Amino acid sequence: MNYCIVHKVDRLARNRLDDVEIHRALIEAGVTLVSATENIDETPSGMLLHVIMSGIAEFYSKNLATEVSKGLRQKVATGGTPMRAPIGYFNVRQRDAQGREYRTVELDPLRASLVARQTMWHG
Repeated sequence: MNYCIVHKVDRLARNRLDDVEIHRALIEAGVTLVSATENIDETPSGMLLHVIMSGIAEFYSKNLATEVSKGLRQKVATGGTPMRAPIGYFNVRQRDAQGREYRTVELDPLRASLVARQTMWHG
């Protein structure tokens, strides 16, 4: 018998649709899915656990994406920068009157004009 061994079901797929398609393909190929850390098997209780664990994985993935997006929007709303500045700009750390650090973006005087020219040439 052939086996597909995963550490956890949530490492196999991040949503239920992909999980179902992968599991069906494994079954059609005569491969048994085995989780190293979960009691997943072909019994009714093992199949229920598989469905529950893959549902939890989908929830976790979608919830994490929502929380990251919310954090990035909040950072921008308060004047911060959510990531590294693009070429032609600098990330700058500054302090407000209360001494709290905040981050902004400023033009890079050496590269900003080069980026603008490149944009005009390709426009």
